[in-house]
Amino acid sequence: MQYKIIILLALLIFSLNTPLALGQGTNVLKINEGASYVLNKNTGVKISYNDFLNSEQINGHELEFHIFVENTGNAIPTSYVLELRTDLLSPEWKFNNKIYNSASVIVWNADEHNIPRHEIQLNGIVPSPIKGGFKEPNFDQSIDLTGIGKQTVSLDLTVGTTEDEKTLKEVKQKVGYIQFFATSKTLMDSKKTTESNLKYAKEKIGKETDLEKDIRSLSERGHPGWALELSESYKILVGDIELPSAPPILLYVVVALILGLLIGSGAGFMFGKSGGIKKG
Repeated sequence: MQYKIIILLALLIFSLNTPLALGQGTNVLKINEGASYVLNKNTGVKISYNDFLNSEQINGHELEFHIFVENTGNAIPTSYVLELRTDLLSPEWKFNNKIYNSASVIVWNADEHNIPRHEIQLNGIVPSPIKGGFKEPNFDQSIDLTGIGKQTVSLDLTVGTTEDEKTLKEVKQKVGYIQFFATSKTLMDSKKTTESNLKYAKEKIGKETDLEKDIRSLSERGHPGWALELSESYKILVGDIELPSAPPILLYVVVALILGLLIGSGAGFMFGKSGGIKKG
């Protein structure tokens, strides 16, 4: 009797963890990661699927995705479709020799279900690294600010059902979520220089100060231009003052400098529309 109870409990647990119990259908498509790749049309570099995931790509570059999806062998209901979605700029999809120019499209009708392998091709432009959601310390936390920083960009493949051929009514399977980050050469260079300046100051003082952490946080919170400016001033001050008697005076001077820059009349750096740093 005890064995029967154990078997019944095991079957119950198994059934609760199946895709159908979770409100999803059986997996019907899978990405062939070995065959899939991305081509950077500006540099001519071909990037494998796995190497591309979570990589950093330069804004303005054109990417060409070649994603191969295959049937898993499970039965495919005739109502199933495939939604393709991205936030790349100027997207152009190609699926079964049909071209679509929109951020999201519905493809893969019942007549195409018996084809064992499909190539999904997408051309698009990497957007600028401008993102929102930053919070200003000590101010109303409900206010979201826009700043400069790595922006998440993605390509979503989702199986589901539809009624209007434009949007999914019900999601059946998440086939793939291909994520990478939009950045710029200016952003990468500014952060590299900022880190170099902070490293110099840390080695000179002998430890990491709260001010260094604040400068780094300023960059991470969408103000890499200000962070670069302050790190350069910090490096100069640290280099000019003799230690160990200097740190307290140094910190007072730098704090005053920060306040002056932040409330001054635009003497600092700011990012131009092209992504470069310009003097105000």
